[in-house]
Amino acid sequence: MADYVILTDSSTDLTKDLRERFGIDDYLPGNINFPDGHTEDSTLDWENISPQDFYTSMSKDSMYSTSIKGLEVQEAFFEKYLKQGKDILNISLSHALSNTYDCCRKAASNLQEKYPDRKIICVDSLRYSGGDGLLCSIAGDMKKEGKSIDEVAQWLEDNKHRCHQTGTVDDLKFLAKMGRCSNVSAFMGSLINIKPIAEFNRYEPDHHKGYRLQEAFRSHDRIHEGYDRAQPEENLRISHIP
Repeated sequence: MADYVILTDSSTDLTKDLRERFGIDDYLPGNINFPDGHTEDSTLDWENISPQDFYTSMSKDSMYSTSIKGLEVQEAFFEKYLKQGKDILNISLSHALSNTYDCCRKAASNLQEKYPDRKIICVDSLRYSGGDGLLCSIAGDMKKEGKSIDEVAQWLEDNKHRCHQTGTVDDLKFLAKMGRCSNVSAFMGSLINIKPIAEFNRYEPDHHKGYRLQEAFRSHDRIHEGYDRAQPEENLRISHIP
């Protein structure tokens, strides 16, 4: 069985210690565009700005945006491992949120003729952040158990729809700026302190459940109820943004 690497992108929220723990060999950071106009790599280890400073600036209405690297950069990222004689299993952020998966497929197609003996399998996780990272961690565990690249890729395709992802959204203004709700809805909802529960189980976020501030703890209870219903053998991942 040929050796292979598990690659991903910076949407997984897997810190260095978690990447090492689960055997995620590498990731390609995207771009993060800062409010002042400059662009940096969206790395997973917070080298250039602390999480506290980043989220504090967002609370003051600073808007960031993200973008992917170009096709040539993606090809170079893959080729680094193909030159080592390794196959590639790449797990990407959902296509509904980004062109990352499409870029990976194009890069794989372009490189396949040059490396006909190598496998390049690109998996669309249909998830983001913690859900994407959870699938990556399971893939890493399966590789450690001796599963082949084809076995892991097939498991991901068969089971990614079972990854239930949900969480609370603290402020409606960002949903409005992203086009997820109207400015009027965001304004009216903020007046009565609506706190939506966002679910990501149909390839893109669904912000259809809202709770007033006094019900915020109950909205968290709804999420906890989902954890309680999970079977003991199922994987749970909890991500917290201060």
